[in-house]
Amino acid sequence: LVTLRTLGRTTLMCGDGTNDVGGLKAAHVGVALLSVTDAAAKALKAKKEKKEKEKEDKAKGKDAKLALKASEPENQLATGTAGGSVQDAKKKKKVPKGEA
Repeated sequence: LVTLRTLGRTTLMCGDGTNDVGGLKAAHVGVALLSVTDAAAKALKAKKEKKEKEKEDKAKGKDAKLALKASEPENQLATGTAGGSVQDAKKKKKVPKGEA
C-alpha cells in the first residue's frame, strides 16, 4: 500500500479488521468486513420465519378453498361422493345412459 500511495495511486484495503488494521489505516479507503451481529441475526431469522408462516397460511387457505369446493353439492354429485354411487349421481343429474 505504501508503494502504491507513493506512486500516486488511490488505494483501497479490505479486510476483517483484526490483523490487518495497519493496512486498513494506510489505505485511502479502508473497508472492514464484520460478521453479523446478534441483533441482525435475530432480525433475519424472524423475517425468514414470518415468510415461512405466510407460505403455510397461504397453502392452508388453498386447501380450505379446495375442501369447501369439494363439499359443494354439485361437486359431490359429479364425483359420486354425495352418499351414493356414481350411478346414483348420474340419475340425480338425469344423464342419459349412453352419455356417461
